[in-house]
Amino acid sequence: IYIIDKEEEYFGDYLTSNDWGYIVDAYNDGKPHELVGDEELILTTSGKVKYVEKGKTSQTVDNEYISHTVTKPNGDDSYMNYVLDVKQKGTLTIKQREVGLKTYSGEKVYDGDYIDYSYAYILAGENKVYYTLTNCVADEIHYINTWTDFIDVRYDELGNVTTVINAITLTIEEDGEDVTYNYHFTNDFGTLKVTKRPVTVKAKDVSRIYDGTAFTSNVYSDEDSTLKIVEGEIITLVTTGSIINVGTTTNPIESHTIVKANGEDSYNNYEITYDHTGVLEVAPRYLSIKVKDIEREYFGDYLTSNDWEYVEDAFDDNDPHEVVPTETLTLITIGSVKYVVEGETSQTVDNVYKSHTIVKANGENSYNNYVVEVIDGTLTIIQREVDLITYYGEKVYDGTVIDYTYTYNDPNNINGVAYTLVNKVADEVDSINTYTEFINVQYDEL
Repeated sequence: IYIIDKEEEYFGDYLTSNDWGYIVDAYNDGKPHELVGDEELILTTSGKVKYVEKGKTSQTVDNEYISHTVTKPNGDDSYMNYVLDVKQKGTLTIKQREVGLKTYSGEKVYDGDYIDYSYAYILAGENKVYYTLTNCVADEIHYINTWTDFIDVRYDELGNVTTVINAITLTIEEDGEDVTYNYHFTNDFGTLKVTKRPVTVKAKDVSRIYDGTAFTSNVYSDEDSTLKIVEGEIITLVTTGSIINVGTTTNPIESHTIVKANGEDSYNNYEITYDHTGVLEVAPRYLSIKVKDIEREYFGDYLTSNDWEYVEDAFDDNDPHEVVPTETLTLITIGSVKYVVEGETSQTVDNVYKSHTIVKANGENSYNNYVVEVIDGTLTIIQREVDLITYYGEKVYDGTVIDYTYTYNDPNNINGVAYTLVNKVADEVDSINTYTEFINVQYDEL
């Protein structure tokens, strides 16, 4: 007889075999060379094998004859009735078990995070099944070992959004020992897909106070978009809107870039739609000024003034409330005064705001870029301070009047005049109105 070779797929236990067969035509003597009737020959052999050899698809061991028994149907031993010639040893072979590994397909809109097998599953009741393994040995534990994951939208060579194979590998364990190498996997993998994130952006509606320079803005807004730019990613717009003077204008978008927090380009992960209705607004600059109060000594002409000054603490905010440094504000006022009121030391009149102009350095009118609140001022003429100097003179009593005409010989009277008037308005004529005169010698109380 010979020991029959036996081959099995891995099944999680030891493969043994005592099977045997007759060697046909082993004897050519016409005598019977088979068991009698229903007698039973049972071999004891040496071989056993459980696992595939690591790195290979199978493992084969020898299965050699050790001993045998022959038993009659009634249970009697018939061993001595036979001479058993075992011509060859057999083999036992464990080969890899064919299993089917199936994953599923899933997709998501780009969100800056990984997509992996967890987005591809079927539901078994309330449980998510991420893969199906068929024909695995019962009671062996399996779990995902490696898997496919990626973040960005993937494109094919033609520039079309494409899918990625949802490939995984499994680890299969028996009592904590890795027995994965005993399996041959036939894979039926699904696909993973990240689609472009649709976002509508516009230049954000922004405003600022007039400052005489061109106002532009690349700040974006996705407030009206169902999906937003992924948190941490930065979109930068190139816009074409620009405005200098008070008013509004649209701020169309020309192009954009998007980068991740780490600086990596993220442009191709989005389907950006431009909303060109963004608005740039320049608001007027509010001023509170006062016509300056002017006081001046009488100078022989009308006192007028268009001078002005800022009203301190007129506004309780942090906005600028001064004229742009390169621009000039000029007031026109109604008010004039020339003379002191007779019998008083001064005269004050209102200096009332009439109008104003504001002009840029290039001569352009800037009036409409401001809202100006003006407080009226005053003009005051006060008496002019003058020094009236007379001189020394004397004579021996002669019975006639002495007056200023005797002072011309005073050494201090270098100009030989009756008096000197200091700080008089030029071109005004002065003359003696009243004067001192007497005849007799004058005495004091002593």
